[in-house]
Amino acid sequence: MTSLLGLAVNPTIVTPRSISAIADEVARSLAYSRESAEAPAIVTPLLYPGGSRVVLTLREDSGSFFVTDGGHGAREADMMGGSRVFQRVARDLAEANDIRFDSDLIFDIEVPRDALLTAAIVVANASKTAVETTALRLANRKIEGRLDELLVRFDRQFGVEKVIRAPSIRGATEEWEVDAMIITSGRSALVDLVAANANSANSVLAKYFDISRLPEDEGFRRFAVLLDREKTPNLSVLGATSRLVEYDQAVQAIAA
Repeated sequence: MTSLLGLAVNPTIVTPRSISAIADEVARSLAYSRESAEAPAIVTPLLYPGGSRVVLTLREDSGSFFVTDGGHGAREADMMGGSRVFQRVARDLAEANDIRFDSDLIFDIEVPRDALLTAAIVVANASKTAVETTALRLANRKIEGRLDELLVRFDRQFGVEKVIRAPSIRGATEEWEVDAMIITSGRSALVDLVAANANSANSVLAKYFDISRLPEDEGFRRFAVLLDREKTPNLSVLGATSRLVEYDQAVQAIAA
């Protein structure tokens, strides 16, 4: 049997006599456990974006068991400045997964003994996903801010009437939305901002490859504006479909 985390799960569970033994049992299916002053902790193999492990705590109360992330997800989000975003994301994830996200910013769930392993998996996954989603939304906000700055520069250089924001461009087979089109005396220029991650680079690569297959008299000059050249993957392939330019030199490159 395979768990929701992609880990092998041993369905044979020995009934323990203490809460610490129960924590050890659950941990054997996830990673490892460790003692703490308040409650046993289960250190999972899952990682938050910052590189630290997702850690769960286990408590017993009147025959029921509480599995919680101990607020570690909230603290990870706070360190990246995303507390408010995290709270919104976490509440939605908790509702979707039938677990709680309380006022102390902790994911938790109360379950009987035979549901502990599944509960641990769900809580760990929710905590990790909430932090990842928070990090992604924060990154997208930064990218949107950089794009807004770049569009203002285009307006000043070329004139507002010649800068078209988010136009839909028909390629050889598909229609694509690009960040901007600059109307010039020659072939108009298409501009897409490329963040330093594979999703962003591959998205721009796909659209520019299709647009590059247009007949030359229907084509465009294509610019991939890099936010961080050194950390951007697939540069050589992306460069085959567009001209790669640094963010601070995009205006000069298009005007040339």
